[in-house]
Amino acid sequence: MKRVGEDVWGKQGLEGRYANHVQIGVNIKEVVLDFGQYFIEENLPTFHTRIIMAPLDAQALLEILTEALAQYEKMSRGPGQEQ
Repeated sequence: MKRVGEDVWGKQGLEGRYANHVQIGVNIKEVVLDFGQYFIEENLPTFHTRIIMAPLDAQALLEILTEALAQYEKMSRGPGQEQ
């Protein structure tokens, strides 16, 4: 059973924020990910979170995201529809 203040993975104190927009910047030492929301009516994104990572950590994130999206695609096909 989920306790109050605990997210689905059992970590307390984390705030969830929805993002449908991301801008990425890079330089020789870091990768900067700015997350936010884009609303058509405003024609402008509103950013709420900035993540700064070393390039090697960003590469690891890319690998993990690639694996997670492959799992999602497999699940979204439904039973008996695996390729």
